[in-house]
Amino acid sequence: MKLKKTVFLYILSEIIPTFLLGIVVFIVIMLMFKFLKITEILLQSDAPIAAVSQLLFATSIGLMPIILPMSLLFAVLLTYSRLSTDSEIVALKSLGYSPIYLALPSIAFSIVISIISAQTLFSTGPIAKLHSEKILNEITSQQAMSQINAGTFSENVFGLVLYTNEVDKDNNLLRDLFIYDHRNPKNPVAIIAKEGRVTSSRSQNSQTGSIVLIKGDMYKLASDSHTKVNFETYELQIASPNKEKLLDRDPDAYTIDELKSLMKNPTLKPEQTIRFKSEYQGRWALAASCLLFGFLGASLGSRTNRRSSASSGFVVSVICIIFYWVTYVMASNLATKMIIPPTLALWLPNFLFLILTIWAWRHHSKA
Repeated sequence: MKLKKTVFLYILSEIIPTFLLGIVVFIVIMLMFKFLKITEILLQSDAPIAAVSQLLFATSIGLMPIILPMSLLFAVLLTYSRLSTDSEIVALKSLGYSPIYLALPSIAFSIVISIISAQTLFSTGPIAKLHSEKILNEITSQQAMSQINAGTFSENVFGLVLYTNEVDKDNNLLRDLFIYDHRNPKNPVAIIAKEGRVTSSRSQNSQTGSIVLIKGDMYKLASDSHTKVNFETYELQIASPNKEKLLDRDPDAYTIDELKSLMKNPTLKPEQTIRFKSEYQGRWALAASCLLFGFLGASLGSRTNRRSSASSGFVVSVICIIFYWVTYVMASNLATKMIIPPTLALWLPNFLFLILTIWAWRHHSKA
């Protein structure tokens, strides 16, 4: 009994460090692609290092729902491939250890990761995504402010001509300002105000912003006349949201409870409801995929050619990951286009991998 426990812990101790390494590797790879989208914003805005660090951390947490299943398969395949390459699998089988027992560390670890993955999919990931968007919004506001200098006319600041006597970039405040809004050439507007606060936000599909003006006059100009309007507070839109955007958040930015509520909302259009149903089913499917990957990794890794290097396990894991995600993306597109029901579409990759897992296990048991 003590020897069995030692073997279990030994295999588990091989899986965990490789799993952590996989998380680091995949985070770096994913951030390289993600960061390309925000590099321009960071370069144009004078963002502090603290804000950039927070953005990277929040983005990394938001990627965990995708990274955890990949890292699990990566770790299990590499671990069992190495054990097979070094003939440790053969030695343990000769001592009477059954294939199912040798796979137990992988199965137990995959159950734990599946629970953690579910938590990141249902709550932590969406919250981190919203937090990263909030940080991006703050950086975007600083970017807008960086284009404005006191005592000079700033042109093409969100399509406006703007002059201000004082700029408080720490608080996004402008004092004693003049704005000429010529975005509509037929009805240009001139504004004089005591103070203005710049706000700006960015999402995946749109950028919105405004200047909240306090105590001023607005002159609406026409070809033969003009109208003067006094105001205490006026919000001038400096960017418009994309009209094609269905809601103010992407589906992956909602928690699982929010998705449940949205799915029951009778005011949504059919395509909106399908998007939320697809996201809901996809999260459950991704959490369940960890269980499949744990079993599949142990089966495929144990059958790796013993004369090959452990790198073969890495190759197999990459192939499996690519195949799973290509299938998942295709199934998700079929669901959002209402070609296949979301429940069937989003669980299809898991069903295909279940067949592969059963096949791999049967061949592994006979080996």
